[in-house]
Amino acid sequence: MKRSDEAWAARKVERGDGRACNPETEFRRGFAARDAEVSKLAGQADGWARVSASYAADLKAARAAIDSAAAKAEAHPTDPIICICGSTRFRAEMTEANRSLTMQGHIVLAPGVFGHDGDPLTDAEKVSLDRLHFEKIDLADRVYVVNPGNYIGESTRREIDYARSIDKPVSYSFNPEATQ
Repeated sequence: MKRSDEAWAARKVERGDGRACNPETEFRRGFAARDAEVSKLAGQADGWARVSASYAADLKAARAAIDSAAAKAEAHPTDPIICICGSTRFRAEMTEANRSLTMQGHIVLAPGVFGHDGDPLTDAEKVSLDRLHFEKIDLADRVYVVNPGNYIGESTRREIDYARSIDKPVSYSFNPEATQ
């Protein structure tokens, strides 16, 4: 056997098939397979390059948006979050206070259910809503009490006392001096 025939015989055994093939053809097939793999990887790399370029552009745009928002925040600091407290019998007054504070640019947390103004509530729901309102006070930067005619009921008094106990500033729609 010639040297190339010996190599071919050994390769044929390694491949595990009985196909007869010219060693030169097999050699070329090896290159073709390698070239196909390289092309495939190059295509993937090209795809990743496109994804990477797209990601870089998105990242650049996101950074620009963050920088712009930061510049606006420095120019106009975020207005505080305000929690409206007061008797739920003053639905109209609370709604107007909510609207006014919102139009001034504040984030407003306010009662959403008005038990004293006709919204039906069970005792358990009232307790749950009271607890929820204390959580709103926790979230707020300050408290705004809607108290037409200086009226501050028992629940509102507890909310004011709680707000003060956690050092939240409290302001009133009417002068509270008469009730304190």
